[in-house]
Amino acid sequence: MKNFVRKKVIIKHPLFPEFETNEWFLITRDGNAFIAKSLINNSSELSQGQFTDQHHYRAMIMHHNMETDLNYLDPKSPDAYKWLIRTAYPQFRYERTYGDIVGRYLMMFDLPEAEEVNEMCQELLGLTFNEIVTIGLCSFGQISDNRCMSVSALVNHTISYDWIKRCLVKEKVDRFVELYSTTPSDFRVAAREWKAKNTILPLQKYEFNPLWSTPLIRFSLVGDMKKRLIAPSVPDLVYASCEGVYFKAMDASRGAGKQNEFSNAFGKVFEHYVLKLLDLTGIKYQPGDQNEKKLDALVEGKMRNVHIECKKNIMSNEARVCAGDALERYIERLAIENIYGQLHKKREPDSINLLVCMDDLFFFDERVKPVIKEKLKEQDDYDPSFKFHIIGITDLEVIMTVMKRKKVTLEEIFTAKEEEAYYQDAGIFATEKFECKVTEPEYLRKRYCDFTDSWKK
Repeated sequence: MKNFVRKKVIIKHPLFPEFETNEWFLITRDGNAFIAKSLINNSSELSQGQFTDQHHYRAMIMHHNMETDLNYLDPKSPDAYKWLIRTAYPQFRYERTYGDIVGRYLMMFDLPEAEEVNEMCQELLGLTFNEIVTIGLCSFGQISDNRCMSVSALVNHTISYDWIKRCLVKEKVDRFVELYSTTPSDFRVAAREWKAKNTILPLQKYEFNPLWSTPLIRFSLVGDMKKRLIAPSVPDLVYASCEGVYFKAMDASRGAGKQNEFSNAFGKVFEHYVLKLLDLTGIKYQPGDQNEKKLDALVEGKMRNVHIECKKNIMSNEARVCAGDALERYIERLAIENIYGQLHKKREPDSINLLVCMDDLFFFDERVKPVIKEKLKEQDDYDPSFKFHIIGITDLEVIMTVMKRKKVTLEEIFTAKEEEAYYQDAGIFATEKFECKVTEPEYLRKRYCDFTDSWKK
């Protein structure tokens, strides 16, 4: 789908006359990724078949009508929030703008505090972060124009920029392909490794998609196809080339019974990324080594102080699709280790307490608060007046943009949020309350453009 978030088509299919309403039907990125996974899982390199537009429409209808056990919950059920979380993640992960995600991770790896992480990345993956992003973006451009990726064409380019010349050499492109490609047979093995259990109906469209990790498919066929690769879900190639570096390095650093050194180092990087956003927005704060409570950041307000704790919490795919008790365990960790163990213990009277997570938390904060509050009430020293907010990384970036454009403070935003009982996540609330439409958060797009412009130097 190249750079489209969704495409409009009209369904015309003799086997599905009930869908012929002459109205537009959306083919979405997440739908395409699911169909691509299904095609690879059921494909054969020994025979050829034709996948027409009609097959595509039929597959999209199946995708949009797949129901799970949570579809049958009473809306008033205490578990109803799980349906929103399960449904939101597959859709909204593909609606993220390429430049924003690339810009975010460029800013993280740019930080002085990221020197160790950059060294570990090159040691673990064989390429620097900037090299991976550059090769990934060049591959994206080639695939968008030619429908496939050719290593020889990429290496034998005619671009005169010095940085591109240093990146697009055979050794580095081959390493990139080694990291981000797989064969159809290995893809099928990876797809079988995670199957959701303990559910009444299968979670086919929510299960782990190997395209998130290996978005390029290579073939063992002879001739030209042996030298070419395809990207069935092009957005996944871009995402994997930036945020995917974090997960690749995490996996490479993970050892049996050992502490993940890359994870520990990146936790500090994320903390300083949040502080960098505060600096760029002009927010005065006391960092962890300068405030008595040892918070990651303390922002003094006119009436209420804002306490900020940063946690590199990434929700597992099992938790996102509410398989088994994975989501409950994730929420338990947030409640006891992070919110109670950090924010509650360091609270001040009437303080605003923010837990900022590196994850994108779609439809999460207000929906899980009642669950977390029940867990907090089990603690002997629980303070009923304690208020907290769980902020995903995109929420924070959007809030920083609203603050800069509308000259409002964190205190004003979260005081208003608590007073109006909005059933919205913080980023959406801030844009609506202060009438500030944010399509591209400040700083991220600029960093992305600065990076690509630097190739010309």
